[in-house]
Amino acid sequence: MEMRKLYNGYQIPDVAFGTGVIMRYTRNPILYLKKSIKEVLSSVKHHKLNRNLKGDFFCKKILSNAYNAGYRLYDTARIYGYSEKRIGEMHKEDIYVISKVSDMDIERKYMPDTVSGNLNLSLRYLNREYVDVYLLHYPHGEWLNIYRQLEKLYIVGQAKSIGLCNCGINELETIKKNNLTKPMVIQLELHPLNSKKELRDYCKKNEIQIMAHTPTGRMETKIQNSSVLNKIAVRYNKTIPQVILRWHYQNGIIPVLSTFDFCHMHENLKIYDFELSQNEMEAIDSIDEGFVLLDSNCIDDPNYVYNL
Repeated sequence: MEMRKLYNGYQIPDVAFGTGVIMRYTRNPILYLKKSIKEVLSSVKHHKLNRNLKGDFFCKKILSNAYNAGYRLYDTARIYGYSEKRIGEMHKEDIYVISKVSDMDIERKYMPDTVSGNLNLSLRYLNREYVDVYLLHYPHGEWLNIYRQLEKLYIVGQAKSIGLCNCGINELETIKKNNLTKPMVIQLELHPLNSKKELRDYCKKNEIQIMAHTPTGRMETKIQNSSVLNKIAVRYNKTIPQVILRWHYQNGIIPVLSTFDFCHMHENLKIYDFELSQNEMEAIDSIDEGFVLLDSNCIDDPNYVYNL
C-alpha cells in the first residue's frame, strides 16, 4: 500500500477500509423485532449470515482480518453505531482513522451539541488523541458553521486534515468564497457508473484529495456485464473489481472498501502489478451514466440509536 500526500503535507494510505454501521439498535421494540426477523430470514434464505448480522457479530474479527491483509486506513463516523468503538478496540498504533460528524449528530437528543463534543466522544471510543481525517458527513442546514468548527479542530491539531462528504463543486466554492480552510479531503459516491469527471478535474486543479465510497458500484449488474470492464479484466488476468480499483488508483482517488470476505480483502490490494493505458482509462470513464446507488441526503431516523 502506498501513501497519498495531502496539500497540507500530511500523508494517509491510498486505500481505506470501512465497517459500515455496526450494532444499530432501536428504541422501538416492535421495530427491532421486525428488523431482526427480517435479517434472520434473509440469512436462512441465502444460506449465509446476513451482512448486517455478520458485521454486528464479527466486527472484531473482520477488522483483525483487514489489518492482517494490510489495510491501515479505517473509515468510520458518529452515525455508524459502534464502529468507532470496535476500531478503538484494535489497539493498533500504526493505523489511520477517518471519522465524520453531521448536523444530525449535533442535534440528536442526549448527544453533544457541538462538533468538538462529538469529536471528543469519537476520540474516546477510538482510543486516540486525534483523527487523521475529520469530515462533515452531510452539507445539511447550517453546514458552513459546522465546517467552521471543523476548521478550529484542525488548527488545534485534533484533526490532522478536514473536509466534507456527499458534496459538489457548489459547496467547495462556497467554502472558498467564505475564506475558510480549503478541504484536504472529500468523500462521495464514485465508481464507473458515476465517475464525476467534472468534480474530479476540479479537485485535481485545487489539490483536494477524493475518497470514493461504493468504489466498485457494489458490482451492480451493469458493471458485471460491462463489455469494457470484462475485456480489460481478461487482458490483464484480473477481476473487474481489481480493474476498477486500479482505475481509481491511476485517477489519484482513495477507494473506501467494505468487504467482510478475507479473500476479497487480499484480492482488492493486488492492483499495483499492472497499469491501464490512457485509452483504457478513457473507456472506463465512458461507462458513466450518473447512476446513483446511495441517496446522499441522509435523514436521521429517530427510531434508531446509532451510538452512545
